[in-house]
Amino acid sequence: MKFTKILALLVALILCLSMVSCSGIFTKLFGDEGETESESVSTEETESVVTEGVDTSDEPDESEGSDDILGDLGDEAEGNKLPDGQVIYFEDFQSYGNTSDNSALDTLGWKKMTVKDDKVMAEADVEFDFENGRLHVNTWNAGEEPVPGHAFYAITQLNDEVMSTLAAGGYTLQYDIAYTQDIAKANVLSSIIINFSENNWTDMAVRPTGIGLFENVTGGKAFLLGDSGIAATGNTVESSISGVLLNEAPGKHVPLLNLSVTVRVQVDPKKGPIFYVKNSADPDSEFVKVGETVISNGFVGWMAAKSKAVALHTCGGLNVYYDNILVYSGLGECPVTIVPDGFNG
Repeated sequence: MKFTKILALLVALILCLSMVSCSGIFTKLFGDEGETESESVSTEETESVVTEGVDTSDEPDESEGSDDILGDLGDEAEGNKLPDGQVIYFEDFQSYGNTSDNSALDTLGWKKMTVKDDKVMAEADVEFDFENGRLHVNTWNAGEEPVPGHAFYAITQLNDEVMSTLAAGGYTLQYDIAYTQDIAKANVLSSIIINFSENNWTDMAVRPTGIGLFENVTGGKAFLLGDSGIAATGNTVESSISGVLLNEAPGKHVPLLNLSVTVRVQVDPKKGPIFYVKNSADPDSEFVKVGETVISNGFVGWMAAKSKAVALHTCGGLNVYYDNILVYSGLGECPVTIVPDGFNG
């Protein structure tokens, strides 16, 4: 009988020790409330974004500020991000012969976004054709009259799933753009936008007038990412894109007409987008920074973006050419490593 009691006590002791051990492991993996570590961090990040710019001087300082939270997120992402300099998407349109039947969109696999299905603010039929190794985007005479309003075309290879992987560690978007004759209004524009979903996106655009655009759009309402002193949105020789490229003030005579401009956007996960331009035709020219994100409503909206997808956005009444669209991991110079086709994050 004594042996039986001793054995029962020994078994009970082993069970107690096992429960304590398992409890410790459970706490490490899920926390006291059963939340994963990533969910807990995500909640803190959301709160910091919502309160950005709000006066909290009367509230106790529970941490060193939102920078610590963003830093933690950055460190976590660092372990998952691709090495810098890996190309995710590159299209120079050299492999396509000239077309005139509006077939390029299907060939590229891009998708037209509609008001009904995608909840964008507007839609329009835009002609996409290949011409001498470039993509010709025509909203001037695609129909009987110039196409009005906005049009959005998703670059399906750069969807939210793919771009979310890149965004965690930072990435670079680069492309060449050239406006030609048939400009309905001097301030019309076309650009490749990021963080796109419905009526939300981030835009770093070059207008034919020589004035740029550097803003985040949230719910269809635009908020500047920079300020009026940034060259991207300025209208003088010293503070405009045409001033940087041509030493010429913006104007209605559209100084950037027929000039190929290389746009480079470094998407820093902590600081926001940084906007550069250079003259594509001049191999000796260097990129010039024309827009840098500042802490503002635009930055808060950019941080809170639910989608990281990339799309081509265009206004009505213009002819424009795109070339050398490039997306790669990291914020450095042009890479040499190519990621295999079919990369999905």
